[in-house]
Amino acid sequence: MDLLIRKFNGYASHTHLLNYSHMRKREFKDTIESLLEREAIVCETGPQQANYKFPKMYKANPDIMRSWDPDQNHKITQNNTASLMPVILDAPSVSSSEKAS
Repeated sequence: MDLLIRKFNGYASHTHLLNYSHMRKREFKDTIESLLEREAIVCETGPQQANYKFPKMYKANPDIMRSWDPDQNHKITQNNTASLMPVILDAPSVSSSEKAS
């Protein structure tokens, strides 16, 4: 869950989770099945890929995401808001006498 929430922001493909978790295939499968039974995650079908297959996508339960780390959610919101604000650079002022020369 920690990997899904912190690394992938609650939504990741089966392949990405398996690769980043560094688990063996069987251990990963057992873990995912357990999380699905507990309704901690939901399995969805992703968009069709170039090889005409539909990937498994895992989505974390929104209640668990909110309760996982409230401070982190607040920081994410602040960072997203700050990145949307325009950046104003202090340009050196040029006097009219400097423009004429």
